[in-house]
Amino acid sequence: MDSLRFHPAARAELIEALVYLEEHRPGYGDKFAAEVEELIERIVQLPESGAPLSGYPPELDVRAFRSKTFRYALIVATLDGERMVHAIAHQHRSPGYWASRIR
Repeated sequence: MDSLRFHPAARAELIEALVYLEEHRPGYGDKFAAEVEELIERIVQLPESGAPLSGYPPELDVRAFRSKTFRYALIVATLDGERMVHAIAHQHRSPGYWASRIR
């Protein structure tokens, strides 16, 4: 599997979500980690399968890849020709807080 770069803040969000889920529901941290791995594979193989997000220049190709089980989405954008995860965003908290990471 090809890799996908993570913005440092997105990596921190991933760790925070894993810890939170595991503390509140033992085993759910591992389930979320497995689902994130599946999403990464999908992003690498089918980069246009995410939901396009409006309000960004087309060359950034900003997309949300939503988790099937959890209320999180991986926000991915292309900067300088490289696809990167810019946020692991909870779908019901502070929409768009991560936008400054892309612009």
